[in-house]
Amino acid sequence: MRQATQKTGGVMGQVKVILAILGALLVSAPFAHSYKLGENWQECDTYALSDPVRSIRACDHALNSGFGSAQLQARAHWSRARARRAQGDLDRALSDSLQAANTWPQAAQYWSLHGEVLAQMGQHPKAVLAFSSALLREAKRSDTLVARGKSYYAMQQYPAALSDFEAALALNPNHVEALDGKKRAQFGIATLAIRPETQPSKPLLRPLDQVLAARTTREVATGGRVALIIGNGVYRHTTALPNAVDDAADISAALTPLGYKVFGFPKVNFTRDELYSALEAFSQAAASAETAFVWYAGHGQEMANQGEEARNWLLPVDFQGGGDLDRSAVPMAKLLSAAQAARTLRVVVLDACRNNTLPSATRGPRGFKVEARSDMLIVYSTRAGLTAEDGEPSDRNSPFAGAFLETLKGNAQLDVRQFFGGVANKTRERTRHLQVPQEPERIDRLQTMATLPLAP
Repeated sequence: MRQATQKTGGVMGQVKVILAILGALLVSAPFAHSYKLGENWQECDTYALSDPVRSIRACDHALNSGFGSAQLQARAHWSRARARRAQGDLDRALSDSLQAANTWPQAAQYWSLHGEVLAQMGQHPKAVLAFSSALLREAKRSDTLVARGKSYYAMQQYPAALSDFEAALALNPNHVEALDGKKRAQFGIATLAIRPETQPSKPLLRPLDQVLAARTTREVATGGRVALIIGNGVYRHTTALPNAVDDAADISAALTPLGYKVFGFPKVNFTRDELYSALEAFSQAAASAETAFVWYAGHGQEMANQGEEARNWLLPVDFQGGGDLDRSAVPMAKLLSAAQAARTLRVVVLDACRNNTLPSATRGPRGFKVEARSDMLIVYSTRAGLTAEDGEPSDRNSPFAGAFLETLKGNAQLDVRQFFGGVANKTRERTRHLQVPQEPERIDRLQTMATLPLAP
């Protein structure tokens, strides 16, 4: 009996040992998995530049694990973007850098890397937007200022480049690339015979006199068509608009073959003074034309000076809010007045968000309020209180601009009302009904004027 008990005790002891071992294995498995996962996160980040293949493999494992906070996942996309960029795989580096920025948008370095990849791909206008997004989140980034300065320089926007290089040197007086960039920007300005001290201290893309030099009123034939295309995307004190510059370029390219003399573009990102100058030049040209077409892509808001009624205002890229609006913004009435000079058909298109997107100190009760005019067609890309969508990150154009271009491609002969009705339908389709353009017939009282075709 005692022997049996001893045998039983021995067996039970062995079972306990086995169970203990199995338990230890079961308990330690998650820790081993966690350890390996942590190792992947670390290798993903550590070897991005020194061993890109190892980094990418570790990043893949980490991201595919399904574990990790949004912040960790953004970091992994950022690290993988750096590794892919080191390998020369710019397309996938671009995708990863954008994913990092969208996943954790408050991190300035993710936007900065996205801008660096765009610049390396030669997409300098979009790179400027990405760098500006980084600087909005962290202003004192000398390397980002230098990178944006290089993109401005590549676009031959020498005053803007000089401004960024000088700002970088104010943060780091010994920044070698900033010192070199400053010299090159100064030489570029001298080549254009533009004195640096006469230029605005903030970025702009092209001096207005260069844009309008060959577009005097005398060039616009009687009975002709004129178009003013404004694309304001790189705002210095509020949210950048990623599609506005490309929209301006594509709308201009689409209208030129239809006989329109285009004003505004290729100048983009207008300051207040530049916008006033462009409106004045356009008004003079419109006075000799049958048709005036205006496309405005940028921020806009219904606001009021103290003691005055609220009005619609166009916001230039140097708008800061507060103070006297007449000194910092442009009343929409000024734009409508410029278009009104045309003799027959006047169309104004406003592709702007119509909810409150500005800092609280500058907010009015809503975005643009409806302007009902009997002498022109005013088209809003979205209804009051609704948001104008930016579309997918990979989209070149805003949904509304894309719908306009698609409709114009095959239907330029449509009646103006029918044309913009088609644009509204395509915009709703592109945004899954998130964006609903204001239908033209609801905002004007046009009669025979609206039956004229948009193109010959």
